[in-house]
Amino acid sequence: MNIKYNKALWLIIILAIVMMIPFLGLTDFNTKGEPREAVVAYTMLEHGNWILPINNGGDIPYKPPFFHWCITFFSLFIGHVNEYTSRLPSAVSLVLMTIGGFVFYAKRKNAPTSLIAAILTLTAFEVHRAGMNCRVDMVNTAFMVGAMYLLYRWWEKGKHQLPWLAILCMSGATLTKGPVGIILPCFVMGVFMLTQRENFWGIVWRMALTALLSLVIPFCWYYAAYLQGGDEFLRLVKEENIDRFMGKMAYESHENPACTTFSRSSRAGCLTPYYYCSRSSFCHGRSSRRPVSLRMRRRLLRCRCSPGSPSSWYSSSTASQRASAAFICCHAIRSWPISSPNTSFG
Repeated sequence: MNIKYNKALWLIIILAIVMMIPFLGLTDFNTKGEPREAVVAYTMLEHGNWILPINNGGDIPYKPPFFHWCITFFSLFIGHVNEYTSRLPSAVSLVLMTIGGFVFYAKRKNAPTSLIAAILTLTAFEVHRAGMNCRVDMVNTAFMVGAMYLLYRWWEKGKHQLPWLAILCMSGATLTKGPVGIILPCFVMGVFMLTQRENFWGIVWRMALTALLSLVIPFCWYYAAYLQGGDEFLRLVKEENIDRFMGKMAYESHENPACTTFSRSSRAGCLTPYYYCSRSSFCHGRSSRRPVSLRMRRRLLRCRCSPGSPSSWYSSSTASQRASAAFICCHAIRSWPISSPNTSFG
C-alpha cells in the first residue's frame, strides 16, 4: 500500500506541475480581469505600498491583497510583472490543492481512487482554466477547500483543540476575496456536524469562534486599508461583498440571480467533460436520471456564455467546494459507505 501510495503521489505531483507551470506565459492577457489584477501587483512593486496601492492615478483595488502579494513576490525574482508571474499563484494553488486532495482521500480510501479523484479535479475544465488565469478565484478556492479538509480532520480527532490550520486557511481566503472565505467553510462544516446529530448550540459556538478567530488577521489589513482609503474604501468593500449578491453593483457583474450558480447547468460547466460521461454523476448505483438533454445543453451554453452570470465567475470555486462538501458529508456517515460508483455510461 505504501509503495502504491508513493508512486501515485509522485505521479500526481509530476502531472500537476507539468500540466500547469510551463505554459503560463505562452499567451497575453486575454480578459479585462487579468490585467486588472496584475496592475495592482505592478503598483505594489513600483511604489512599495503593499496595503492599498492606488492604480492608474486613482483606482482602489477591487479585492483584498493576498493574491497581489503573491504576484509581487514571484515578480521580485525577475524585477517586473509579466503574464507568467501573474498567473503563477493560481497555478501553484491548483497544484497544491490537487496534491492536498489526493493525500486527504488516500488516508480515508485508497491510492487508486484518490489518484482518479485528483486527476478529475486537475482536468475539469473550469478548475483548470482558473488555474491558468491571473484571477483571485483559484487561490481563494484552494484556501477554502484546504479549510474544509482541515475542519474535517479536526472533527475526526474529537474537536479537542481549535482548528488553527483551518483558521489560517480561512484567513488567507478572506485576504484573497473577502468574508466568503470564512462563511462557506464554516457553513459546510456546520451542516455536516448537524448530520452527525451533534448539539446545535455546540455547533454554533464552535463555528462562530472559528469564524471570529479567522477574522483577526484580515481585520488588521481592513483597518490599515481604511486608514489609507477612508470612506471610498468602505464603499468599495460594501459593493464587492454585499451589493454584488443583490445585483446593485456600479458596473455590470452578476446580473443573473445567484441561484444560477448552483443550477444543474452550472454543475455541468464545472465538471466538463466528465459530467456528460455519466448519467449518475457522483451517485451510487444505477441512476434513473435521464442523460443531459439538448435543451439542457442549450441552457448550459447560455449560462456559461453570459458575462453577467455568477456561474461564469464562481464555477471553479463551487465545483471544488461542492466536491469537498460531498465527500465530507458522505464519508463520515457510516451508513453511507464510499465505494466505486456503479455508473452507466452513454
